[in-house]
Amino acid sequence: MLAPAGANFIRSRSDDSGTALMSLSGQYEGKGWRAQACDSAAPAEFDRRVVTALQASAEGLGLRPTEIARSYGLSGIDAQGTCLGIISLGGGYNPDDLNCASDLMGQPRVSVSHIPINGNFNDFQNGTSTFDIELALDMQIVAGIVPKASIVVYFSSTKPSDIAAAIRIAAKDTENNPDVLSLSWGASEDSWQDGDRNDIEGAMETAAARNVSFVVAAGDSLATGGIFDGRPHVFFPASSPFAIACGGTDGLVGANGVSAGDETVWNEGTAGTTGGFSNSFAVPDYQKSIQLPQTGGGLPGRGVPDLAAAAGSNPGYRIVLNGTEQKQKGTSAATPLWAAVIAMACAKRGRRLGAFHKFLYENPLMCREIITGNNRCRGVGYYAGPGWNACTGLGVPKGATTVQRLAEMP
Repeated sequence: MLAPAGANFIRSRSDDSGTALMSLSGQYEGKGWRAQACDSAAPAEFDRRVVTALQASAEGLGLRPTEIARSYGLSGIDAQGTCLGIISLGGGYNPDDLNCASDLMGQPRVSVSHIPINGNFNDFQNGTSTFDIELALDMQIVAGIVPKASIVVYFSSTKPSDIAAAIRIAAKDTENNPDVLSLSWGASEDSWQDGDRNDIEGAMETAAARNVSFVVAAGDSLATGGIFDGRPHVFFPASSPFAIACGGTDGLVGANGVSAGDETVWNEGTAGTTGGFSNSFAVPDYQKSIQLPQTGGGLPGRGVPDLAAAAGSNPGYRIVLNGTEQKQKGTSAATPLWAAVIAMACAKRGRRLGAFHKFLYENPLMCREIITGNNRCRGVGYYAGPGWNACTGLGVPKGATTVQRLAEMP
């Protein structure tokens, strides 16, 4: 399925570094470029931008987060006593939307705290900005799946220095004590200045040192990363060895009757899960036991993603934005879903998981493999298959089995 008709790449704002924030969304007001199919010429501006791992869809309303959790066998698993931190890079949310979504899902209303970063705060724009859409999606997925957990939102901006500050402040937040952080934004590794990338990487290392798990969206630009130079590209911060990178699938079992066996790599032609190998980070020790294919640039670096979950139009996520229900998709949905799974495991074990990559790769059967599909675009990309792959990593949640196995981590 292609991107919705009329979708635009919107230049919604620029930070002081001149890096433009871009999103594929048919709902944001403003002027922009028509969405480019993979066989079309791309605007020159594509090589410098921050991309949200979020896609808007106009077809149907999808499934509520609780229904998607049920499809993965995650219903009724408690995460009480845990805290999930969401890093927002702009905009805000309407508490009435969050409460309405919880009511419609039949879940108790959640507790939310706000932490402003460098003067940024909850600045809801009536659902007209991509930031509003993103935060609504993140919060409502967490609220629907683990309503007894507390949520803290760190309001940052797209400035790399603010992103790094948000991560550090969250990692050292002794009042809210987040067990897991969720970030649904990123950009091709090539679009980051070395100093900015190193600053954010250092902040992520701080989170790992303080035993805080950090899940990051792999991106929605297929294997090209939205850069059409004939080579694959992955997104940072997802490519950081400290990130738990989340890719996306399509065709999840749900109300539409599709069976779990039909779940495949998310690839809708103009959008789909980003994945591949880092040009900035070497293969980490925890991935040295798996077979990583060679790439056009020689031996691969850190493989992306680590995990995956529902991200495509089939079924899509049903959320409430500015009082209206709508359908959203993207690896930014898979990311808070995995944050919720991690919170479940933290609650069950009574302590944090931290950066659990080594345990994850030593126990891949805690996930269900996705073995069909690809993230190829313009002849560039990768195919799914048994074991780890550069589309969906080790796979998707296997219900209570995944939670139990993570909780048993030494």
